[in-house]
Amino acid sequence: MTFKGFLSVCAALAFSGAAAATDAVYQQVCSVCHAAGVAGAPKVGDTKKWAPLIAEGQVILTAHGYVGIRGMPAKGGKPDLALKDFAGALVPWCTW
Repeated sequence: MTFKGFLSVCAALAFSGAAAATDAVYQQVCSVCHAAGVAGAPKVGDTKKWAPLIAEGQVILTAHGYVGIRGMPAKGGKPDLALKDFAGALVPWCTW
């Protein structure tokens, strides 16, 4: 899949019912770093640290996290995490 195709999938998931929040994915994968700020991960609720990332837009933020960026491993370090589940877990935190 091309990067452009990947972004299209992210956009479709991020703005559809398929991206319904999955608290279980957040609890099992994302919170490991984002609850405590491990390796500089922005903590949930830290609007100052999240603001520039959220400004990139839902699609870009989802794509970066899914493939890995800065200190964050791809798919939050869970190699079998489906794009749908990753995007679903991210949506609630990017709509402040």
